[in-house]
Amino acid sequence: MKTVVDNDLILKSVSYGLADVFWPDGEPHSIGILGAAKYVVGHEIARAGLKRGADVARSELSDFLGRCAELEPNDEEIELAAQIELCGQEHGLALDNGESQLAALVVMRDLPLLETGDKRAIAGLDGARPHLEALDHLRGRIRCLEQIARQVIEEDETFGSVSAGVCAEAAVDKSLSICFGCYADSPADRATVIEALDQYVREVRRSAPEMLLDDGQG
Repeated sequence: MKTVVDNDLILKSVSYGLADVFWPDGEPHSIGILGAAKYVVGHEIARAGLKRGADVARSELSDFLGRCAELEPNDEEIELAAQIELCGQEHGLALDNGESQLAALVVMRDLPLLETGDKRAIAGLDGARPHLEALDHLRGRIRCLEQIARQVIEEDETFGSVSAGVCAEAAVDKSLSICFGCYADSPADRATVIEALDQYVREVRRSAPEMLLDDGQG
């Protein structure tokens, strides 16, 4: 398994119509997700008011989930997830049940990467690390949405489709919409977007200096 992906990032990718761009077809079940993703993300799609329509996003969600492996935490992983969530509550960190479960799965199964669209959760895991020794195993194993977008537009031919997808649903993620110039009279060019994404990655890295993947960006 190459990566595990949180519900927030799944929702954003299918809302944009970019799941296949973010995670091109590769080995079957190389992507791990929580078993509840189909229900949680499906519910959020219905509430999102997408311009492209909920049915289109649901269809893409179904296709994406068909390429993924559902991960169900065992008792030991559930216990660690509970400790992570409790640590978040005790220290005022943004760590919900889903992010805590995924973090526990990555730690206990020694999985290579956790990808998330929730920058507050990344900072929360970094803040919890000094209080939970197990979270040391997450250092350098988290990748944010801006890093993913930055990577996929390395190929010039993908930039147009990514820009169009993001700006067509500008309400889905404010920071990504700003990076792609979706609120301007015309979308930003590739060089400007790369510069903006690098800046956002640097900001995330400042909030979580130990956790974010070092992929040469930002």
